[in-house]
Amino acid sequence: MKETAVGDARVWQGFWGILPCVKALCPKDSVAKFFGKEKGILVVDSARTFEFLRVLHSVPLHGHEIAESYNPYEVGLRDAISFTKGCYIGQEVIARLDTYGKVQKELRMLWSDSSDTPHAGTPVVADGQEAGVVTSSTAGLGRSIILAVLKKDTIHSHEVFRINGFPYVLNDTFPLPYSLIFRQDPV
Repeated sequence: MKETAVGDARVWQGFWGILPCVKALCPKDSVAKFFGKEKGILVVDSARTFEFLRVLHSVPLHGHEIAESYNPYEVGLRDAISFTKGCYIGQEVIARLDTYGKVQKELRMLWSDSSDTPHAGTPVVADGQEAGVVTSSTAGLGRSIILAVLKKDTIHSHEVFRINGFPYVLNDTFPLPYSLIFRQDPV
């Protein structure tokens, strides 16, 4: 990502999950000046809206998916790793994971029509066995939407998982199938 100065803002162009985006660091009162609705840019200033969009688009966050429990590969941050930088802590482990393809877990989004919104740390179950753990959850569109770090072998052998007894569907389209987002019944 290339950084640019725009007035009193620092701006980076890049991706948010797979969505192209512009990230800005600036004083709150400058946001509207640079990035307003009149310019066709969505400025998210609500924590609830941000969390919903973040989970919907499988964007990892510090304290949730970016934690000591997971490596960058497991939470979808391979593109954020430098393979040309000099020495850094964990470089050898990351190089081995990349070279031998030994990543055992993967961050995935699951959804359910359940009104249950599980907390981080709640086990995800497949065939009575723990398949992973919830890292983030939100509700919207009449659904419970969660991010979970799942064992890769369960991802390829299951489409439905259970969390707190409720069925959750593994989402293989991104972020959600059109028919699920824009359904006709009230949400």
